[in-house]
Amino acid sequence: MGPVLDYVIALVPPIGLALLLAVVVRAFLRADRTERDAERRFREEHPDLDLAATSIDRRPAFPVARDETTKGNVGGTATDDDPQQTR
Repeated sequence: MGPVLDYVIALVPPIGLALLLAVVVRAFLRADRTERDAERRFREEHPDLDLAATSIDRRPAFPVARDETTKGNVGGTATDDDPQQTR
């Protein structure tokens, strides 16, 4: 085999993996775009629903203790000291 064919054979696997990665990334981007379009259409068809509270973009980045029922536990997790709290 000639030296050129050796180089071609050596380059085939990385090129194949690059193409596979491109296909996977394209599929992710297309799925994201499709999901956003579907959500937009749903919001247009159901303007009376308040979906802001369920949107993942509006959730806090970390759990927040909101009232006294959490007893200082971030996110409202129950402790063994208080059996009344739900887990």
